[in-house]
Amino acid sequence: MWISEVDARKAGLVDNDWVEVYNSNGVLTARAVVSQRIKEGTLFMYHAQERS
Repeated sequence: MWISEVDARKAGLVDNDWVEVYNSNGVLTARAVVSQRIKEGTLFMYHAQERS
């Protein structure tokens, strides 16, 4: 999961931390990729498997 440097700092995350994210479709666990290329307020993931 790609996250902006600003949002990662606010959440206390550093590169390669395990994170759990959720939305109306479910929840997933992934590693954080902290990047200045991601716009603040945006999470980006290429693909994910659902956890049941």
